[in-house]
Amino acid sequence: MTQRIVCAELGREHGFFQECTRNYPVTEKLVEPLRQWFWVVHIRVCGTHIGYPSKRLRSLAFGGYEPELVWCGPANPKEVQAEFDKLFSRTLVTTGDSFLIAPEETVTAVYASLMNKRHNYLDSNAGVSFLGKGILRSILTGAQYARLTDYEDNYRRTTGMEPESLIADVEQNVGSPGDTSGPSFPSQLKHNTFYSYGKRRLCTGLEGMVANGWHIFEDENDKFSSALAPFLKTLSEPKLKSLSGNGMSLPPLCAWILYIALNTARREKPQPSQGVRSIEDEGEEQDEVDEGPKLHRG
Repeated sequence: MTQRIVCAELGREHGFFQECTRNYPVTEKLVEPLRQWFWVVHIRVCGTHIGYPSKRLRSLAFGGYEPELVWCGPANPKEVQAEFDKLFSRTLVTTGDSFLIAPEETVTAVYASLMNKRHNYLDSNAGVSFLGKGILRSILTGAQYARLTDYEDNYRRTTGMEPESLIADVEQNVGSPGDTSGPSFPSQLKHNTFYSYGKRRLCTGLEGMVANGWHIFEDENDKFSSALAPFLKTLSEPKLKSLSGNGMSLPPLCAWILYIALNTARREKPQPSQGVRSIEDEGEEQDEVDEGPKLHRG
């Protein structure tokens, strides 16, 4: 905050975006402290609100530097939220399983790595298609495996159906605060172990990045493929999950950036017109006319 105020006093920051937890006190932390220099607008949004099957309810804010930018949208915070929702809200038509697109060899490598940590070993000739729920006893801790069954039983009890469209974080107990399970990709913490009951396998760290909006497994010639994909594929599972847990969900953020761009204008600064002459200029020209030509006699 101190650095932001110093930049504002020097006129070095004309605007800023901020993303934080759902209950971040925007008014107390941003609106009031920066009122002298910035106007601040903010909303709360989750990927599932805009038709993206990934849960991550966050607080998004934008601050515009008063001398440079003008806010042209609604003045009331509730009206800002309502207008954003009206423009971008969409109905979900798919589930979090749509992000589970890692190649078979990638999933197999993740399983082998997790098993090795528990001093178990995967047959290199075994494919993912042969990895059922039973092999998870060689990967998960006893508590994680128990939660795997708890989520399954709870889903059957509350819906009367089989959990064919359920993803759960088996590091969290059933009923824990937050979005730990559901048909959409659950909210990611820095440490997580997601299991898809529909795909009947664990979710990889790279797929967690995909759920945050990164294009990791696209064709190399695809213009939307992330330039960071080759680097991300070199990271370990713990590092990938830490990045996802600390990262931002890109689709809601992109929608917010677009909304801000549509409602923000640069403040016009008055400038003297080249076609208007000052009174002093007109007076000097009149004096030259009155004097007339000066004659010199020889």
